[in-house]
Amino acid sequence: MKVIASALLTLFVVIGVARDSHACSCKPQSRGAQVDGHKLVFYGEVSEGKDGELEVKVVKSWKGTKKGRKFKVGASESMCDLELGAGKSYMIYANPDKKTIRPSICSGTTELDYVPYSPVAWGIGEDHQYGMTKREKAAQEKARTNLTNAVSKRFKTSLQSCHKKFWTSSKEPRSGHVELRLRFESKKPSVEISKFETSVEVSDEVKECLVEKMEKGKYPKHQGAPVTVRVYRILDALDSVMKRDRTDAVIEDGARIEELD
Repeated sequence: MKVIASALLTLFVVIGVARDSHACSCKPQSRGAQVDGHKLVFYGEVSEGKDGELEVKVVKSWKGTKKGRKFKVGASESMCDLELGAGKSYMIYANPDKKTIRPSICSGTTELDYVPYSPVAWGIGEDHQYGMTKREKAAQEKARTNLTNAVSKRFKTSLQSCHKKFWTSSKEPRSGHVELRLRFESKKPSVEISKFETSVEVSDEVKECLVEKMEKGKYPKHQGAPVTVRVYRILDALDSVMKRDRTDAVIEDGARIEELD
């Protein structure tokens, strides 16, 4: 019995080593290289077809296909094949076999619950990457500028509306530093006050008013990955002449964050 047990143990170890030796090994690649290396690049939704097989419908395409087209999801044939799930959405990089795709683990195919901004930069907050076209870069910069300008403008008017006596013109010396973070994942951003320091005491009603007005603001339509915008206003007024009053907004995700002095 001991001999049999020892033989079985050895067999299991050999099988385990063999499986590990055939495990999928991927070479790191940029998204730009993934786009270059595949014939199909699109964002799609996976569902179960009439025959019970999985199929993926193209929601947005960047390469090799068009919106609305469907592909069958082939059965896994190797350890490097990625198993897709019905009811889920993916950013897909693949080389088709006629009307069938088998996305690889190494392809960069990823489950996402939002439509990416581009196949290289999934959100406007990401830095420029290899593979972005000049048009995509220009569009990304424009989207970033439009969003930060809208947030900055809304912040300044909201602050003056909720706290009029302090932020409007006054002969009294005063100083303040207010900072918010807005997280855009849908039409309505989530708003968090990260700093509210002023030379006079501020009531909770003022802060609640500010958050409410920022949440209800009109902002450019959000595209791609969630993005966080930090907006702030700094006021140092020694008198009616000597003062610093600065309002600005910056995108934090994937961008260099400016340090406040």
